[in-house]
Amino acid sequence: MMKGLEDQPSPPVDAGTVDALRMRPIDLIVDLTNYVMLELGQPMHAFDGGKLTNIQWRRAAKGEKFTTLGGVTRTMPDGGR
Repeated sequence: MMKGLEDQPSPPVDAGTVDALRMRPIDLIVDLTNYVMLELGQPMHAFDGGKLTNIQWRRAAKGEKFTTLGGVTRTMPDGGR
């Protein structure tokens, strides 16, 4: 866990890199997390520990809907095993 990070915009060069990778720049922490995710090829997420007390993970059901950070509602495909 990292403490003392403040929400701030990404410097233009970093926002431009994220944009060139076909992702929407959001802010410095999210953009850096997305860049590292793309570099490593592994999903990763940043959370505000002051706002979360419990994080749970599960597989989505086919057809389940969710809303992205950009406000777009999407439907999960069949991810079966």
